[in-house]
Amino acid sequence: MLLVEQVKSSERSPLVTCLLEGPSGSGKSSLAATVGIDSDFPYVKIISAEAMIGLQESTKCAQIAKVFEDAYKSPLSIERADQLVKIH
Repeated sequence: MLLVEQVKSSERSPLVTCLLEGPSGSGKSSLAATVGIDSDFPYVKIISAEAMIGLQESTKCAQIAKVFEDAYKSPLSIERADQLVKIH
């Protein structure tokens, strides 16, 4: 994938953000998971609303913050935030 290769090889654009938009069921999560697996990046993490059901707000915030803190420590990473509007 072009974005993955750009991040791996370019000194000018070490940070790339990609927004996947589309209706529910269109394959956005599947595409993000495939890119994560195929990228061979050392840190790939998916933040999912479903995984946070029943957690206290402070725990949810701490888990989300930890994902981004750990990603910052990695030379290459992919973070996927899935259904964040449902995390409340």
